[in-house]
Amino acid sequence: MSEKGPVLRIESASKWINTFLVVCGGLLGLVTYRFLVLLNGKFGLEAIIPKFNFISQILSFLVPFLVFILIKKHRSYYLFLEEVYTELTKVIWPSNESTWKTTGFIIVALAISGFILIMIDLGAQKLLSLIY
Repeated sequence: MSEKGPVLRIESASKWINTFLVVCGGLLGLVTYRFLVLLNGKFGLEAIIPKFNFISQILSFLVPFLVFILIKKHRSYYLFLEEVYTELTKVIWPSNESTWKTTGFIIVALAISGFILIMIDLGAQKLLSLIY
């Protein structure tokens, strides 16, 4: 780690891209499964399709696997992800200290803004209660 933050190495691009694809594949599998469960709830597919739960679990593994294979087979998709990784290596990430200072400033600014809005709201309520 340097003063400017963590340093990403271009040599490890393949490792990071594969990790990204696996994580996205897991999320895609979860979304696929939840979608099939939702369809089952709406249309009662479990009564129509035998072994629907088993089929939905297989599909939730199969869909992300096929997407992973598609991206790995089509070089243009993989090259795009490599370019994204390369651009991320060029980013100068803020230091830990800078991040904490900025976060603290934002929290204080939000608290002050919230207090001002509450005071305006209370003042408007009092004014309207006098009128009505």
